[in-house]
Amino acid sequence: MKPTAYKPLDRAGYGYDTIQVSEQTYQVTFAGNRATPQETVEAGMMVRAAEIARQRGYERFALMERTLQERQRTQPRYFGPYPYTPRYYHRVPIYHYRPAYYDRETTYRAVATLHLFRGEPPAKAAGIYDVDEVLGEYADDVRRPGSGQDE
Repeated sequence: MKPTAYKPLDRAGYGYDTIQVSEQTYQVTFAGNRATPQETVEAGMMVRAAEIARQRGYERFALMERTLQERQRTQPRYFGPYPYTPRYYHRVPIYHYRPAYYDRETTYRAVATLHLFRGEPPAKAAGIYDVDEVLGEYADDVRRPGSGQDE
């Protein structure tokens, strides 16, 4: 499995999503699959925030809220074609459901509310970012589809 590419949200729920809350306020989300590290998920969210600001003609944006959600799931895995192992009771086999081992999967999702502005930044800003600096810093951390990083 490859890490999630920087692309709009797909049917599996991985990629970026943007919701416009008001004229200058947006909620940006980037969700990664189990092969996507936490740093890449956060970078995808930051790149999307910078792209939104640039598309709307702003040079800076402020993150009003920023959260990283971690989801862990335990998945049973099996050896062989049957998920049952035989146990014998008076020479009669009794089959018990028994997975061979368990896989722990962790996925990350970064969510931020950003406010686009010119001039004075908003009072409750968690961080103020320049669009060009963000794109320069995080652009190499995200995997874009068709960029040759698929190999």
